[in-house]
Amino acid sequence: MNYYQLGILLSQGILVSLLILMLFHLRKKLGIGILFACLGLFQFMQVFLSSTVYVELAKNFLVSPGSSILFTASLFAILIIYIKEDASENRKIIYALLITNIVMSLLIESFGWNIKESSTYNPFNVSTNLFNNNAWVLFIGTIALFLDSLLIIIIYEFISKRLSSLFFQICLTMLIVVSFDTTFFSITAFWNYDNINTIVISGLISKGFVAIFYSVIFSIYLKHFDTREFKTNYLKINDVFKPLTYRQKFEIAKSDAIKTSEEVKLKEIKYQTLTNTSSVGVFHTLSDGYTTFVNPKWCEISGLSMNEALGDGWFKAVHPDDIEKIKKEWKLATIENRTSETQYRFLLSDGSTKWVLGRAAPEINDNNQIIGYVGTITDITDIKLFEKEQILLKEKAEENEKEIQKHKNHLEDLVKKRTKDLEEKNKELESFNKFFINRELRIKELKDKVKELESKIQ
Repeated sequence: MNYYQLGILLSQGILVSLLILMLFHLRKKLGIGILFACLGLFQFMQVFLSSTVYVELAKNFLVSPGSSILFTASLFAILIIYIKEDASENRKIIYALLITNIVMSLLIESFGWNIKESSTYNPFNVSTNLFNNNAWVLFIGTIALFLDSLLIIIIYEFISKRLSSLFFQICLTMLIVVSFDTTFFSITAFWNYDNINTIVISGLISKGFVAIFYSVIFSIYLKHFDTREFKTNYLKINDVFKPLTYRQKFEIAKSDAIKTSEEVKLKEIKYQTLTNTSSVGVFHTLSDGYTTFVNPKWCEISGLSMNEALGDGWFKAVHPDDIEKIKKEWKLATIENRTSETQYRFLLSDGSTKWVLGRAAPEINDNNQIIGYVGTITDITDIKLFEKEQILLKEKAEENEKEIQKHKNHLEDLVKKRTKDLEEKNKELESFNKFFINRELRIKELKDKVKELESKIQ
């Protein structure tokens, strides 16, 4: 096995496939004409290479890079355009390749007449094998291309309805098509060759391997780089090869309209089901705030019926003190192009109030203009009551704390007063003790002096 040549062929396959995918990916910006021009160049290159270059990968196993790499890539381009675009684009590329083949055949044949003349001068000794191909081979190649284009569409449609894997859809389609192309072209164009079996087997193996290789690359692209939905095909196979009649266009438009209408109805049913079973109130208004819809939960919370709520009627249920707050927040949200959020009260017919949290998000059109609002209201009365209870408990706790502090201050004052009184009493007691002690001392001195005088008298 000639691994060096195999590596070159794989590199060429990667380059060609990436080029096709890049031009296809940029078709909206650059136009698809560049891709058509590139495929036309591939057609010329594959005819030129098929008449000049063959690679021996193994003994008696010859591969044409032009036929295996370039021609197979062109078939993949037809398939990817069929998958992602409409019939008109697919028709364009098929016609472009057929016309390219026909023009190229005529030009090669005509220039071949120059080569056959003895007066022709070839100073650089360039190979002229390209012009030796007979018209029959080129004619068979053009017919094969047309049949390949038909088969790609028919087989892909058949397989895609039975297999969910995109890779296998593409791979099986292309394996069948390249197998047919190789067998049909080789047998029809080279039926009188001695090595016809080798040509067919080599072509089947090489194109089959390249088809699997391309299938991997193209599947990765479709799954991860061009994730838009595939075109739904309402056309028959012959629509690809002829312009659409007005009747066909009408039928397609009618089918699209019916499908769109059914989708809209289905979305409306889903929306209605969701809003009717929602645990929050749902409403819709126009850009000026005119209410066009409220769900049953909204009516339950507000105490109004749907007819009473439509237009500006819902303001009748709003607490008078909260109306200006709602209008101010809504106007500010409109200016800033954001979701509004307001807490306000509904004043019910029995005189009770119900707190709600209202949110309204703007609907924006393609011109970045507000065309309406979709919003919700959530009953937060229990939360408000809980908050009120918490506030009352906090106020009561603060009052109790003040009362305790008052008693504490009073006790402290009493303690200070009693302490001062005790200190004064202690001072008086100390003074009394000092006086008493001094008195006792003086009495003792007097007694001593009396005793001393008595002793003297005796």
